[in-house]
Amino acid sequence: MGVATNPSELVVLVEQSGNLSRRLKTALVTDGYEVTTVDTASECIRLAEQRSVAGVVSEYALPDFDGVNLLRSIRISNPTLPFILVPTEGSESIAGEAIAAGVSGYVPQADDTKTVLSRIRADIDNRNSSLDEESHHRYQRLVQMAPAPINIFDEAGTTIWGNDAVVELLGLESRYELVGRSIFEFIHPDDRPVARQELETVIDEKDSVGPTAMKLLRPDDQVRHIQVATAIGSYLGGDIGQAIILDVTEREEFARQLAVLSTWLRHNIRNEMNIVHGIAGELREENVPRVGESATAIQAHVEHLVDQADRGQEMVELLVGKPPLVSLSVTSAIDDQIQTKQTEYPHAEIDGVQEATVEIEATPQFPKAIGELIENAIEHNDTETPHVQVELERPDQTTIGIRVRDDGPGIPAVEKELLRLEQPIDQLNHGSGLGLLFVHSVVTQSDGSLRFGENKPRGSVVTVTVPTELDN
Repeated sequence: MGVATNPSELVVLVEQSGNLSRRLKTALVTDGYEVTTVDTASECIRLAEQRSVAGVVSEYALPDFDGVNLLRSIRISNPTLPFILVPTEGSESIAGEAIAAGVSGYVPQADDTKTVLSRIRADIDNRNSSLDEESHHRYQRLVQMAPAPINIFDEAGTTIWGNDAVVELLGLESRYELVGRSIFEFIHPDDRPVARQELETVIDEKDSVGPTAMKLLRPDDQVRHIQVATAIGSYLGGDIGQAIILDVTEREEFARQLAVLSTWLRHNIRNEMNIVHGIAGELREENVPRVGESATAIQAHVEHLVDQADRGQEMVELLVGKPPLVSLSVTSAIDDQIQTKQTEYPHAEIDGVQEATVEIEATPQFPKAIGELIENAIEHNDTETPHVQVELERPDQTTIGIRVRDDGPGIPAVEKELLRLEQPIDQLNHGSGLGLLFVHSVVTQSDGSLRFGENKPRGSVVTVTVPTELDN
């Protein structure tokens, strides 16, 4: 070592005789170190607690306690601090105690100044190198163990490292699918301009940004809503970007579903009450030839309003209460719902596939959600004899798929778009009912997913996929 790596690095000389100062102080200062001399072990401990110390060089014989005991005290709070013990005379017993206590170097004063100075330099250099390496390892461990998704990337946005949480968030199977890829591959196209601007701010201006609302687009085309805060960092001598991510998809879905529910109730209640108000006005003006029919119509619309209120209350309880998952048999749930709906709609043909019992954990409303899909497939079918088929599929050993096929006109796009977080909600885009919203809420709260397809040659296919329990 020619000079200190940091001019402010402090070496503490602990001595009584003055020999250490005379022999070492000038040489250490020449090397670029700051040197402070104290004459007691207590002063050394106090100084090490108050300031960043690069190393300690101590005599053995001190007025309060000896150099080995000072070493033991230092090691409790600073196990890697270079500590050179320089006794007036060498002693095997002192050397043994010092080594056992973790001394960095043992150099009797009888040795020449160059030997003592060389050992001090080497130990401080080794310590600095070890601290850098340990700092890197500690940083990596902190990132890896953090429960929040953290992504580390370079000035171009290329991922250097990501923890398990970010790998899971992005729907990847391993970290090696992430490292080396641009972060912009996973950011939704709508938000890439904002993300690029924030990257420039962090890397070029060294400023932190966020938390910023963005969307992620996973390889499986699933969109996740996030809040991301990004800051500048340093790793292995270069600037890096550090993104800490909060997945707020569930919160956004909750807010959206409440908004859809509110819009739906407001729109449909207004429509029903407008009809009732019109019929009542005609009755008042005595413009209705058949009073009984008008009263029956009012009753029907009021009953419909009550049904809507009950469905709305059910949705609110489902969204706000978030019931705990229960264990249930998918096959039993399907069989029960097929029997129930077949009784309610005798003109329909409902087929089920016999399968071995499959157990899942889902919300208690899960069977009702399957019944809702069957009912929708019948009620919105324009054929004389609606045909509905319920099937099971096993994509893998950890999931089960439930497909509900029909031969109707298909599900209107507005109904499916209503479930997407990106779709705006207004009175002209309210959907015709809460059936799919109810199914979507139940499925997502059961850690499952819902997707739509077309049946051949006509109709639609709705597939519910949920994780299974251990195979039976």
